[in-house]
Amino acid sequence: MQKFIHIIALTASLVALIAGLWQGWGAWMSLQRMVVSYLAFYFTGALLALGIRLAPPDSSGGPAAARKTSEKMSRRP
Repeated sequence: MQKFIHIIALTASLVALIAGLWQGWGAWMSLQRMVVSYLAFYFTGALLALGIRLAPPDSSGGPAAARKTSEKMSRRP
């Protein structure tokens, strides 16, 4: 997961660099925007990953619970 977040953040930084070159910004401004976009995407991705890990499991139980319910229904006379 960390590698995926890092790749997304690097991609955002690359897009900021391309936009900076296209817009004709100076080198310092482009570098600042690259750093800000990298950090923003990295921390946002990390917080979302933490949120997914800390979220309680689904109460319905997913496909296994549906399978058990269908087995119970098939046993009824």
